[in-house]
Amino acid sequence: MARIEKSIIDSAVASAAAGFVIAGVGITILVHGFVFGMVGIAWGTGIVAASVISLYYPNRHFLLGSLIILLSIASWYGTSGGLIIGFIIGVIGGFMTLTWHLPRNTRTKVPDADKKENAPVPK
Repeated sequence: MARIEKSIIDSAVASAAAGFVIAGVGITILVHGFVFGMVGIAWGTGIVAASVISLYYPNRHFLLGSLIILLSIASWYGTSGGLIIGFIIGVIGGFMTLTWHLPRNTRTKVPDADKKENAPVPK
């Protein structure tokens, strides 16, 4: 069975889209209730920020994916999960970030210490 290699960009785009939906719902709610609107904007902004950071620091994918999932769940307070669709896309994008890995052909090889070419040169 072939393994599908996915890019960190895919997960960042999905998560950022969820963040924009949640923040947009927060802006809409801001007209009616100040506190709930500000909370929604904060959750959405946090998700977008974590998505952008995952592009620059892909080695932190586990931490950032967990943060995206946590903020997506927390978005139920204030924006009803970004009218549910923001929550669903955020959880999917968070899991994509959480389970991301380096493609097989770009992993760096660690040299073996017992090979002769890596042994110290005698003086």
